[in-house]
Amino acid sequence: MSAGLDIRILTGRDPAFAACIPDLARLRITVFREFPYLYAGSLAYEEQYLATYTRCADSVAVIVRDGERVVGASTGLPLVAETAEFTRPFVAHGYRPEEIFYCGESVLLREYRGRGLYREFFAGRERHARALAGFRWMALCGVVRPENHPRRPPTTCHSMRSGRSSAIRAIRNSSRNTNGRISMKLRRARRTCCSG
Repeated sequence: MSAGLDIRILTGRDPAFAACIPDLARLRITVFREFPYLYAGSLAYEEQYLATYTRCADSVAVIVRDGERVVGASTGLPLVAETAEFTRPFVAHGYRPEEIFYCGESVLLREYRGRGLYREFFAGRERHARALAGFRWMALCGVVRPENHPRRPPTTCHSMRSGRSSAIRAIRNSSRNTNGRISMKLRRARRTCCSG
């Protein structure tokens, strides 16, 4: 469970979001070093990337703190706030970016996994997108690695991988890839919140 942790939902309108950027950048670098990401980023790049969210008033971040320490975060924003390079595959597949709310990465330190926080991430972003209205789709991206990847850990408790999250079960693949590239997933916006 998430007892004892502080979970807050911040929007691009909230100055506290911008104040969290250095902590979020450090968290992302820590988590993205792990499987399946295997990414070695820099603070400068991560802070620049996250600034996209603070420039968009309709963006959202679900922040998890243990005391003063940021231990998890999940972001989202209207797809139209992303770069043309990022929206291009959606347009190429016949989707209209203005109808899509993009759920960015969910990052959580290993020792906090298995407590239901990924469900909190999805529920918070979904509630936010619903409150904005006008979105027909929610989009997610994830790194897909082969089952026999040499750096795959023997067990994985990530809720997206195990399928425990009802939000994930409702998603269908729009493209499939097993070479470590990004796999886009879309799901039609529903009228009722998921119970996940």
